[in-house]
Amino acid sequence: MCSEQWSAVSKREPLTTNHYSLTKGDFTYQVKQRLIVAAIGIPLTLIVLLLAPEWCFSVSMGVIALACAYELIKAAVQSNQKYLIVFAPLLMLFLATLGFITHGGYPRYYLLIPFGCVYSCDACSMLFGSKLGKKHIFPKISPNKTEWGAIGGFIGSVAFAVIFGAVGHKYGLTTNMWRFIVIGGALGLFAEAGDLFFSAIKRICGIKDYSNILPGHGGLLDRFDSLIFAAPVCVSLLNLLEVNIA
Repeated sequence: MCSEQWSAVSKREPLTTNHYSLTKGDFTYQVKQRLIVAAIGIPLTLIVLLLAPEWCFSVSMGVIALACAYELIKAAVQSNQKYLIVFAPLLMLFLATLGFITHGGYPRYYLLIPFGCVYSCDACSMLFGSKLGKKHIFPKISPNKTEWGAIGGFIGSVAFAVIFGAVGHKYGLTTNMWRFIVIGGALGLFAEAGDLFFSAIKRICGIKDYSNILPGHGGLLDRFDSLIFAAPVCVSLLNLLEVNIA
């Protein structure tokens, strides 16, 4: 993004008067909505990742990628920031890299790593941030992100990767645990980077959410923004660290 656009983001109103921030009542309501979406979305995600035919996962990710691209393009056009459209094919390409996990010879349950790390990062970020967070680290870009929210998200991602590795060891996985710690840490960092990146685009476009299709989240891009950055990192690290296949 050009320096003028980043300057525009940085000049927005502080958190105390920013209409993107949440009151306590709004936050509680949003958490309830997210729990309802999670109660439906998590079982569906597990079915698509582990039980449904492989083509079902490919089709599902294709639909999600197209929907995310559409939301981004719509926001860019409506706000007259059309140069942002350049990121639409990139986000589709990044999500498409998830296919290399199964096509690269890894069992389908390895798809749990990127999805699990990202969603654990998101959940722990909200939990830690709401309970312990005081300092808002990026108030102009993501008004509700706190230092403890960021730390909690990182811990959540590492914890899921470690649990995945520990369970895997019981079923023949011989990869050293430190490699899962590296993967979990990297996915946590890039997941939060993805969230901040697409939040910055929303601030430039002057919108709170990309759409309202998912209660408590906003649009599909609001839900999958972290995964977009984490997906290619996960695929790369699985190969670079030579994580063995059990």
